[in-house]
Amino acid sequence: MPRRVVIADCAATSRIALKAALTAARYDVTAVGSGAAALELHREAAVDLVLLDEAAAESHLGAFGNALPLPELPPPAVAVICDGATPAQRCAWLERGAVAILDRPVRRSWLLTHARALVRAHETRAELYRQNATAARLGFAEMADGFDRRPRAIAAGGSRAQTGALIRSLRGDLAVEIELADDDTLLARADSAAPPDLVILPRRADPREQTLWILSELRARPATRRAAIVVEYSAEQEDAAAMALDLGASCVVPSGASPREKALTVGRALTDKLALDRLRENLEAGLALAARDELTKLWNRRYALQHLETLATRPQDAGRGFGVILADLDGFKAINDRFGHLIGDMVLADVAGTLARSVREIDLVARFGGEEFLVVIPDTSPQELLAAAERLREAVGGHTVPTAAGPINLTVSLGAACLSGVTARTAIALADEALYAAKNGGRNRSVLSPQGGCLAHLAARQGHVDAQRTA
Repeated sequence: MPRRVVIADCAATSRIALKAALTAARYDVTAVGSGAAALELHREAAVDLVLLDEAAAESHLGAFGNALPLPELPPPAVAVICDGATPAQRCAWLERGAVAILDRPVRRSWLLTHARALVRAHETRAELYRQNATAARLGFAEMADGFDRRPRAIAAGGSRAQTGALIRSLRGDLAVEIELADDDTLLARADSAAPPDLVILPRRADPREQTLWILSELRARPATRRAAIVVEYSAEQEDAAAMALDLGASCVVPSGASPREKALTVGRALTDKLALDRLRENLEAGLALAARDELTKLWNRRYALQHLETLATRPQDAGRGFGVILADLDGFKAINDRFGHLIGDMVLADVAGTLARSVREIDLVARFGGEEFLVVIPDTSPQELLAAAERLREAVGGHTVPTAAGPINLTVSLGAACLSGVTARTAIALADEALYAAKNGGRNRSVLSPQGGCLAHLAARQGHVDAQRTA
């Protein structure tokens, strides 16, 4: 799906330069001269990222959250590009909803790093909004009970005195208790039953040496994969800060920022994280019984098809589409015949967990029937989809399933199709054909549908495939 960016900058040379940099990175960019014009564009069609100059920020910054083209979409990420703003101005923008402030002159790499991070976060939020909307349409919307709890926060890294000073500077404006810890304690907390919701990584003399490693470790651990992680950096460490954003930091904050700006930045990261947690909890509460497979805890066939139908109607960028993978366990009937259905159920539940852990957060994994699973991958290319199928095959094949009858090893065959402009029924049909080819080709392999993989002439094939399915 095209990543849509709107730039509002009264200086023609500036907006042209910003648009050129983002367009070269394959964003769908519209540049206008005022906040009012940018807001009108957002009212017409959903925007992922809005870049405002100082004048546009002063006049229209707070309006984008109230002018949504569709009720099931979240507000866009809004960043302010400024030149010599005072600490009070910067804090005012953050209070009114800005998620980042970029100082001129903005280096191309710094701009693109922030664009990637902000759009990635917005896409995650938008996908959760869409999933909740799907649940509501199916009549499964429900508020989660008992969600409210005291957030857990920890700061680790740098010297103890420096980290302590940072924590003290935040206490006046941030209503959360922050634990002071070293790196080992932080990683131990990440592996505990009560992982942190917020991690602050203060500035270090050499952030590449330890900060980026700690960040990577936190994002690799399931318990902290969704934590809010804020990285502090000094002016000369901008390249390391950019790497932190690409590695998954929620945001970065300059060490020279005012205590109030730091508190607002950290507070927004935590607030966003908790809001996403609530969306996930609401989704789980509403769909646990109606849309989850009881055995594997994956999405069931009914929900997956509804989600796929919604995804199929979204516009796709040139050369990209949505991906469908059908995965079927090889020789599963023999496992049932030899060990019984109880062991077979244990195998299915274990493989389901392996598949779910092997995809991105925005992907969907469902039990499609029996020993067959469906994986839906938005915004992908044929090459990326085949690579994803191979990762799933290797994950299942490289894992031993512990059961009451002893360890069991098994393999999986996968059929994949990358599509655009077709129905969910056609997508399933093409992936099923590819799965049949994988089974006939010797099993334990991934096959990409040649029709689905080319993303061309599928509209003509649409009626033919659907006619076959309904015949």
